[in-house]
Amino acid sequence: FASSSTTAPSSEWTRVTAVWDYNYETTNAVTEYLYINGFLEGTKSQTGTLTETTGSLQIGKSGCGYYFDGDIAELKIWGYD
Repeated sequence: FASSSTTAPSSEWTRVTAVWDYNYETTNAVTEYLYINGFLEGTKSQTGTLTETTGSLQIGKSGCGYYFDGDIAELKIWGYD
C-alpha cells in the first residue's frame, strides 16, 4: 500500500483518505494514493490482476491480526462496476 512518513497527532482528528485506482481496461495497473488532511502524502503503482474473494471486508484490522488503536468516526466506500 502507499505509505507516508507523516505522524498523526494523538490529540486531534486526522483525516486519512486512501484511493485505489485500478485500470483493468488497458494495463491491469493499479495506482494507490494516500491523502492526509487533504494533502497527497504517498503514491504507489503496481501491475497485476484482481481476484475475487469470498472473505470478509475488515476495517481497522490487518491480515496479521493487528488492530487499529483509535476511533474511526466516518467510513465511506465507493465501488465501480
